[in-house]
Amino acid sequence: RRKNLTRANKLVEGVEAALAGERLGLAEAERQLRAARRALEQPPALPSRRDQEQLTRRLKEAAGALTGRVRELRELADWQRWANLGVQEELCREMEALAAPPEGAPERTDEEVARAFTDLMKRWRQAADAPPDKGRQLWERFRKAHDLVYPRCEPVLAARRTEREESLARRVALVEEAERLSESTDWLRTAQRLTALQAEWKTLGPAPRKEQQALWGRLRKACGAFFKRRKADLAGRKQEWAANYEKKEALCVRVEGLREAEDLKAAIEEVKRVQQEWKTVGPVRRNRSDAVWQRFREACDAVFDRLNEGARQAAAESIAAREALCAELEALAPPPAPAVDAKDGSPAIEPAAAAEAAAGEAPAADAVPAPPAPDDPVGTVRGIQDRWRQAPAVPPEAKRKLTVRFSRALARVVEAHAERFRGTEHDPARRLERLERLCRQAEALVESEAPRDAAASPAELLARKWRAQMAANTMGARVDEGARRRAAREDVKRLQTERRRLGALSGSEAEALQARFQQACDRVFRQNPA
Repeated sequence: RRKNLTRANKLVEGVEAALAGERLGLAEAERQLRAARRALEQPPALPSRRDQEQLTRRLKEAAGALTGRVRELRELADWQRWANLGVQEELCREMEALAAPPEGAPERTDEEVARAFTDLMKRWRQAADAPPDKGRQLWERFRKAHDLVYPRCEPVLAARRTEREESLARRVALVEEAERLSESTDWLRTAQRLTALQAEWKTLGPAPRKEQQALWGRLRKACGAFFKRRKADLAGRKQEWAANYEKKEALCVRVEGLREAEDLKAAIEEVKRVQQEWKTVGPVRRNRSDAVWQRFREACDAVFDRLNEGARQAAAESIAAREALCAELEALAPPPAPAVDAKDGSPAIEPAAAAEAAAGEAPAADAVPAPPAPDDPVGTVRGIQDRWRQAPAVPPEAKRKLTVRFSRALARVVEAHAERFRGTEHDPARRLERLERLCRQAEALVESEAPRDAAASPAELLARKWRAQMAANTMGARVDEGARRRAAREDVKRLQTERRRLGALSGSEAEALQARFQQACDRVFRQNPA
């Protein structure tokens, strides 16, 4: 009985809702009226007599109101049928005019005819309800004109169907791709692709309405699922970025606290450890990344600058020590006269390598040097050279200038006291002898070259070259050309090192020997390319 009461209440509520609706149609009103009358004729068993009376009263009231509403709707439907007769007559005339245009009417294209034909068919379906007797005659008239127009419209309509099918197929492909991407974790690329799919959807042509609506629902669902997951992931990453930012700020504070540390070595080691720890911390939000990195870098640079400052101070002290030795050596000889290049009249510059060799790399003398004294330039020079060798190293950019200065000063001292340096390692005669010996050794490395015969053909020259190579073989064993060339180049480099140790030599004889030596070295390098 309670179930019957629940069902009866739902029935009454449905009838009352139908009465309250502004868009109640005739078919729905008649269905609700039949249900109410059936409940009155066969009332269900209810829990109490009071429930029975209340239900009967409500049903009678609803059925009475609904009867009047049905009557109104039937009258409206009858009027609409008669009104549709006029509409159908007008549609028949328009379809007949489309089938047989009147004289003087502008000619229509197939596309225009198909568009008008489609519109007439749509309007006919809307006005299809008419009195049966006259409605049948109008339908036969409309169909006759329809059959005359349709053959002309058929190709256009077929093309439209094809276009709609292609549009539907493309929409299906877009939806399937979106559904595949809905589980992707490549957030940036997938978001861009889904946005592109939505944009492409809007550019597609029409498709069957029902299928298009269903596909659009699937597309929205797939995109919504992805962007919902992306939003949740972004929230998690924001928390991770915030935690990483706090860690990096803490590392910045640690390094900033080392700027004034007394133990600089320990501070440097700590900064290096913090730098390694910085690499293990994950990313931070992009708009904060550059600022926190700049802060960390400035803090690290501040600590390392203290170390660099110490190195610069040490380098300045080393440079000052070597400059003092140069000044001490320069005091032993008169100032140099500016040399002039014979070619263009510009000041001549000694090679840096020769100046470096003259800085004190010459072999020691056999005799034990006497204690330096103001009237003993040889001993004084040796003492200065020993201190030069023991002086701290200087940066490369300063080493070249100081070495050239020291070499020039040494050359002037030797030239000013030529008699006192005779027989020593700085004796120009002995150095010329050593340079001549180096020339002979370099020239011995040059392969003999037969004089070129201008009348010889290329084939004869090639044959001579092969004969020379075959003559260099021993018992048929082939010489390793690569090893031979490397050995020749290494020998030349060794001789060039010895030449640099001799230092700068002046005079026409020295210039001639230097030219011979350089020419021999160049020939060896040309004959034995790397």
